[in-house]
Amino acid sequence: MSADEFSAIQLYRMGITKYLTEIKKDFEVYGMRNEEWETFNKGVEYEAFLYYENQGIK
Repeated sequence: MSADEFSAIQLYRMGITKYLTEIKKDFEVYGMRNEEWETFNKGVEYEAFLYYENQGIK
C-alpha cells in the first residue's frame, strides 16, 4: 500500500468515526482487516470499507 493510499484510508476512517452515529441510522458499515470483513469499530485500522443501505430496519 502506498503512502497516499494509507493517508486516504485514514481520512475515510476518521470521517466514518466522526459521523458513525449518524451513518448507522441509514447504513451498515464494515471494515476489512486481515482479509476479513467485520462490523466497523472505532479505533481499528482497516484496509478497506464497505457499506450497505439499511432496508427499513432501524
